[in-house]
Amino acid sequence: MADNLKDLEAMHVALKEFRTISQANRTTLIGLLTKEHELLGDSVDVAFADPYRQIRLDYHAAGGRSTQTNNFVQTIKKVREVNKIGLKEAKDMVESWG
Repeated sequence: MADNLKDLEAMHVALKEFRTISQANRTTLIGLLTKEHELLGDSVDVAFADPYRQIRLDYHAAGGRSTQTNNFVQTIKKVREVNKIGLKEAKDMVESWG
């Protein structure tokens, strides 16, 4: 019982911190948690699906951030359209994809 209480308290602290980070970083964090669930063999709820998954796959398929294409700018525009996030958040997110 004591471990469950410690877990609940830790989750409460994590939730408070989660609310303070940007939407783009929250989405990235959810993606990382989804991958951890898969590694642990847990089933992943569809509600935690990454809304940027297809955009990210298309971005990498087109060569990522290449000077020969307008892929980077177009991807930032697509990311902004999904959740109406700011330009800086969208740019940071796309840059984090590598």
